[in-house]
Amino acid sequence: VQPFFEANEDRIFGDAYDCVYFFTVPIWSGLFVCIIFSLIMIFGLCMIMDIKTMDRFDDPKGKTITINVAE
Repeated sequence: VQPFFEANEDRIFGDAYDCVYFFTVPIWSGLFVCIIFSLIMIFGLCMIMDIKTMDRFDDPKGKTITINVAE
């Protein structure tokens, strides 16, 4: 509130001036957290996609593996 804003005008109060930016601190914080979580998710997905399965198994027609158990 600005009383006696202009002495030569008839109005007592000046124009309202709201000093709020387009991006407030909560919006910046939310964007920052979303970007960090997105990077972690992308990194995790890349690591999961890079897992290689075995493509060579025991030959079913070859010699079988035998393990002797001795007590």
